Amino acid sequence: ADADADADAGSLPDAPQKSGVVYLGDYVDPMLRWYDITGDHPEASGELDVGASIHDLAVDSVNHILAAAIDTERHVRLFRLDDPAGGVDAPAALSTIELAEAPYLVQLDPYHARLYIHTATTDGGKVYIADVSDPANPSILNEVSTPIFGSWSLDPVRRIVFLFNGIDTTLEVYDVGDDTMTMLSGAPIDLA
Repeated sequence: ADADADADAGSLPDAPQKSGVVYLGDYVDPMLRWYDITGDHPEASGELDVGASIHDLAVDSVNHILAAAIDTERHVRLFRLDDPAGGVDAPAALSTIELAEAPYLVQLDPYHARLYIHTATTDGGKVYIADVSDPANPSILNEVSTPIFGSWSLDPVRRIVFLFNGIDTTLEVYDVGDDTMTMLSGAPIDLA
């Protein structure tokens, strides 16, 4: 609704209809949980024991894929998600991406079928770039050394990754369009 066109000044339009599912992983137990968020109150819809605690989750709601970073097992699991329009069903396991290091953060690009995985050891960080166009058979396209970081964001349309480098207090900005991580001109940006 256009707020300027409302005759009753000071009132808000009705909230849009809500629907969908939210997925949660917990670092203290091995359960992947999902909740139906259609309607006024979320409702627990199910849980799946994935065998180890989940450090991070990413959802691609365009292609119906979920990535779960399971750091203690050193892998990322991919699941097919159900379209909630016909009811909420359990995620179906598709594949596992084994890694040499523990994965801590994951991001999914729904437009280019890419999964970005951040791992870290005492020697530094890495970002793995995986092709998930066939999520049952993902493939690692590149492995790039990075600083260890705890916060990042993906702009999938422009194919840019932003990461916070807490050691240098900078925002690093990378072009990932060619399945590498090329620092953009003007980056890193000093945040101190």
